[in-house]
Amino acid sequence: SELVAEGLPDLVPSAAEDESLEEILESFKSRVHEQVEAGDFRTHYDLGIAYKEMGLIDDAIREFESVTGHPDLFREACNMLALCHRERAEIAEAIRWYRQALDAPGGDPQVRLALSYDLADVLHRCGDEQAALGLFRDLATSAPRFRDVDRRVSELELARKL
Repeated sequence: SELVAEGLPDLVPSAAEDESLEEILESFKSRVHEQVEAGDFRTHYDLGIAYKEMGLIDDAIREFESVTGHPDLFREACNMLALCHRERAEIAEAIRWYRQALDAPGGDPQVRLALSYDLADVLHRCGDEQAALGLFRDLATSAPRFRDVDRRVSELELARKL
């Protein structure tokens, strides 16, 4: 018991150590932005992924927003922005970014299905069951075996009857 108590303070960082970690992170971000050109969209996208995985959502959002200027990465960046805003419970922003991704021309049909599903899911979770049901029905028509879309349609239709 005494050994555990004696070792515990070494495991808990002091305020000074927290600051130094934050300073190291800020220094890293500063060096990255000095070295990465604004037009290097792929690197900014990858940085956004890394920041998101580290829980640095504000930084991730900034990186993904900078990537929306590249047509080849636009849809991916919009999707990641939607996910970041979902994580922060900013549902209106998540919906906006999902819609922008879906409104972009072209794209892989499977990616479009996934975006539609995710948008429908967000709409359902925020209480817009009518819009969610419409999207889930569209998915059920175009891709009846996609994820659990049939179950989602059934659940929403049943909930409307109650």
